[in-house]
Amino acid sequence: VGLKISDAAETFGGLENSDNRYTAARPDIEYLKRRAIRDKDNPRALHDLCRSVARRLTARVKDQSLPADDPLVEDCIRQLNEAAIDIVGFDEKTREVVTNRAVVNLDALDLSQAPGLIAVADQTARLGEGVLVDDIPEHARLIMDPKANAEDRAVAAYSELSRFSRIIDWYRRLGTKEKLAVAGAGLVAAAGGINTLFELMGNLWPFVQWLFAALF
Repeated sequence: VGLKISDAAETFGGLENSDNRYTAARPDIEYLKRRAIRDKDNPRALHDLCRSVARRLTARVKDQSLPADDPLVEDCIRQLNEAAIDIVGFDEKTREVVTNRAVVNLDALDLSQAPGLIAVADQTARLGEGVLVDDIPEHARLIMDPKANAEDRAVAAYSELSRFSRIIDWYRRLGTKEKLAVAGAGLVAAAGGINTLFELMGNLWPFVQWLFAALF
């Protein structure tokens, strides 16, 4: 986690140059560095810090003070979000707080914003068998069921978010030949091969963002 936060803090290099296209991120990155040192022994505070800075950077992209569709900006936000997910995974107190927040947030969430979540979850399961994709379709149906137990829905939402994020990260790290190999294997090939794989990765990210809204 510390390494991901450190990498995120150094994503843009030196921001002292006023001509740097990432200068707008300077106050957020300085805040990240300062608070990460202060709260290094407080997992919950680090979790909230990562989410806060990720939201600030996202807002700057929306108001065009930071470039949109920029690999460095996207990488910084991704690393912060992944660090937050990792903290929830290993720190029980933080996980409890996040689950309690999600219980409230999911109850107020507009489910019509994610009508395709179940379809994407079913498609994700075609990647293969194993821990990463186990239960993804089941969890999607649980999240989308407003009559289900609120805490169960919150736990399922966190699990789905964690797995979707890691699948996207795994895909980004694959080379072209490796992507073609995955696309040509097993259930993915049967469902349409490389086109199915590309479509799935394009569809996953909106639901990662939607689940972040539900949880955080």
